[in-house]
Amino acid sequence: YLMAQPITQLELLLGKFIGLALALGASLGIGFGLTAVVIALRGGSTTIRAYLLLMLLTMLLAIATLSLGLLISTAVQRGATAVGLALFVWLLLVYFGDLGLLGTALVLRLDVQQLFTFTLANPLQLFKIAAIMGMGNNLEVLGPAGIYALRTYGSRLLPLLLGLLVLWIGAPLSLAGLLFQRKGVL
Repeated sequence: YLMAQPITQLELLLGKFIGLALALGASLGIGFGLTAVVIALRGGSTTIRAYLLLMLLTMLLAIATLSLGLLISTAVQRGATAVGLALFVWLLLVYFGDLGLLGTALVLRLDVQQLFTFTLANPLQLFKIAAIMGMGNNLEVLGPAGIYALRTYGSRLLPLLLGLLVLWIGAPLSLAGLLFQRKGVL
């Protein structure tokens, strides 16, 4: 019944995306806001900059997964299939994290540069690296790939990670828009 309204398919998709992104942002904002109050009352030692960066990163990751979810729901016909596929993609991203990358690096004998490139292909890993940097921790805790990232990109690493997270929002959303215009269902 939504397509009976005088709006285009792209406007419908973007409207759903913006509405869901605002709902995610509001719920995360409330959660982080209440947590900030508790931290302030308890005399926490976290800097406001690090806390705001963590909040921004969390929102970017949430919106990136929303974008992936919209792509999945646009690509398949049934809701149950979309839920199953979304769960599979999430588990794939989680398991392609630390242990998956470690196993892949061992089996394929990846060098540090290739390992870091694989790391950049996962939004959860982008979030993790940026969060560790934002908290002022040294990326040496990530092993050789962390050291490589710092030496290669230095102060440009955080903007690179943020840009890639934004790309994880835009690319799936753009693909969802193309699919939706082609198929006409959401």
